[in-house]
Amino acid sequence: MADQPIYDEPTRALTVRRLGPRDLPGVRVIAAASCRHGDAATMETVFAAYLDSGCSFIATIGEEPVGWLLAQPISYCDDAPLTVWVDDVLVRPEHRRRGVAAALYLAFGAWAHGGAVRAALTRFPSEDAAARALHRRAGFAAHATGAVVWRFDDR
Repeated sequence: MADQPIYDEPTRALTVRRLGPRDLPGVRVIAAASCRHGDAATMETVFAAYLDSGCSFIATIGEEPVGWLLAQPISYCDDAPLTVWVDDVLVRPEHRRRGVAAALYLAFGAWAHGGAVRAALTRFPSEDAAARALHRRAGFAAHATGAVVWRFDDR
């Protein structure tokens, strides 16, 4: 994805970083704008799980939250996380089609390559052409299970 623009409005700097404790209000804003994850109590439970995983990212423009990538490790016994499951990539409607999701995957990929992660898996509706294109550009390929896989074990 190196040749993809990070964000198509150069006058507004996009920042992508790992999700942290201070991001709960921003996550609530994204969830509310997208009608995801129900009420505030449910959102706090969801947020806590992704925060603990250490695999999730948030995108902001200034202080404004504009998107997230929520992921969690799939561990096998006591092994280091070999695979990460990407549960959700979401961009607020008014910021879609500007490179925010690509920037989230770029940050996620850099993090995964730098750690013990061997692959990332996710699913999305097969008829979603935009999601299919995004995931293909990020490095995902079709997997026999119906999921898509992005392998990082080429080190």
